[in-house]
Amino acid sequence: MSNESVLLDLREMQGASGFTLVLRRDGYFDKRERLGMDYFDSHDRYPEDGRIRLTPKNWSVPLLDFLDAEWPWIFLACSLLGLLGMAGWRKRVREVERLRKLSALAENAPEDDPLIQTVLGEWRLLSVLGKGGSATVYLAIPDQTLDRSERVAIKVFNEEMRSSEEFLARFSREAKLYQSLCHPGIVQLLDWGQSGKLFYLVLEHSEGESLQGVRVEDEQRALGILKQLAGGLGYAHGKGIVHRDVKPGNVLVTPDGKALLLDFGLAREILSSFTKTGQAMGTPLYMAPEQISGGVVDHRCDQYGLGALAYEMFTGAKTFHTEENEAAPVLFQQIHHDPPPFKEHGVQVSTETEALVFKLMARSPDRRFANMNEVQRALQAALNSLDYSVS
Repeated sequence: MSNESVLLDLREMQGASGFTLVLRRDGYFDKRERLGMDYFDSHDRYPEDGRIRLTPKNWSVPLLDFLDAEWPWIFLACSLLGLLGMAGWRKRVREVERLRKLSALAENAPEDDPLIQTVLGEWRLLSVLGKGGSATVYLAIPDQTLDRSERVAIKVFNEEMRSSEEFLARFSREAKLYQSLCHPGIVQLLDWGQSGKLFYLVLEHSEGESLQGVRVEDEQRALGILKQLAGGLGYAHGKGIVHRDVKPGNVLVTPDGKALLLDFGLAREILSSFTKTGQAMGTPLYMAPEQISGGVVDHRCDQYGLGALAYEMFTGAKTFHTEENEAAPVLFQQIHHDPPPFKEHGVQVSTETEALVFKLMARSPDRRFANMNEVQRALQAALNSLDYSVS
């Protein structure tokens, strides 16, 4: 017996009073029905509802029939349930692993910073990478996965900056400008935000060393670093963005020799912080005279900072020095004097290189290069002169 309908030709049974219908199916007891010919006078099918119930020989037969008939849907349902179960199991495993990682992070967390283990946005702060006058930079990882391979650097501005109306007014605007910068020589701004009273920037994290306090004795290598920095600054200037704080501490050199610019825009309340007793003398030394005197500041001020950075790289000394721990004497010298020549520090470089560095640091912006493209060409010429002298 199959599931298909059986058609009977009643003309073949003319003269018969009726017939016996035997219903047979594997695994079921036979069912016999005696039907008279008069049955079809009032019915056109048997049975009327189209269903015939057979008695199974054991309980497994209907189940096997059901599985045989509905196996595609059963397979699909089981697959979905399996996937849901696997997803739930994986989620539980991730939760357990996350709790384990959190416990390990808590045990190893330094105790000298209250923001360690704080979550800002989707990032968890792990350790301090560096501190400055306006902010602290933290190493952070995604809070959901705690995956160290996805680490970033988060710059959190200090309370003094957050209380500045100028800072609050500029934060989002300048963050958007910074995020628009996409150049291999500039550390990328990934995101920014505010959590309570904390304002922060999420930055690309790159392994490397700052140029702070570093002397590069290889003239060719130093010129190569400067050319990379000039390329990044020139790109930013083309976007209408001036760095305004080019200094060794804002340059990162990766293990493969790539020079990266850090800290574009924001936190530039410079003059108000320079006169504090005991304030670090780093930033004033790299300010162009027009910045100090309150004159018109444009892209050429970044040349002065690059020149002061270059001077320090080649000589290992600051451009100006005073015995007093105050900014005013240094600022006065920057406005009215040129730094000492390289020979006074016992350093000898090519004539082209020294002339280039002092042109970058010219006290009048009109005596500097017209733009960073010219700076790059001058740096390349200095590099070429080194190759020529060697040959």
